[in-house]
Amino acid sequence: MKEILATPRGVALIQGEKVVRMMRTHPKYLFMPVAVTILAIFVSVLTAVYVPEKWNELPLRLVSYCLIGLFWLIATSKRLFTWFSRKYVVTTRQVVKLTGIIWVQGHATKIERISDISAQQGLLDRLFGCGTLHLINSSAGSQSVSPQVTLHDVPNVNRVHQQIEELSEALRQPVPGYQTWAVPPQGERPPEISEAEQSDNRPTRWGISDRG
Repeated sequence: MKEILATPRGVALIQGEKVVRMMRTHPKYLFMPVAVTILAIFVSVLTAVYVPEKWNELPLRLVSYCLIGLFWLIATSKRLFTWFSRKYVVTTRQVVKLTGIIWVQGHATKIERISDISAQQGLLDRLFGCGTLHLINSSAGSQSVSPQVTLHDVPNVNRVHQQIEELSEALRQPVPGYQTWAVPPQGERPPEISEAEQSDNRPTRWGISDRG
């Protein structure tokens, strides 16, 4: 039985649109916080066992532990917050980058407007099966639309890459009973409909002729 994914906050779906994939960044992103945590524990143990006797007084120990805790907080908080607050959602019509925990903001890229998609993987990325996806937005004709959307540390990046390409290809398939004209670039008018086509009263992607 196919799993049905719930619609996360910050994602607006139109009728018939479904969530295909929902994911966080790869846990590899947490490698540094984990390493810093292990280091902090190790230093705390050394402090408890090997410090001179004159440092064994409780106030001095509390100060040393507080300093270690402060170092851990500074070194790990940013990455931990980023990992918990960032999600990627792929639907049948768009790719959404979500940020935030309480107040969630979404940056959506229409799949039908993606002109190119590429995956980038380093050595560690190949070992863990993750990577970075670059989505080129063909409709980025204004300052409000970014020409490129980058998704960092995407888990199973090759499968996600393939899935977005399959969805893009499906959206480009001709609709039965409609003319197979390509969507024109932003700011350009659709091709003119001949009088013969208008007299047929056939549906097109740009509407139905009202001439009989």
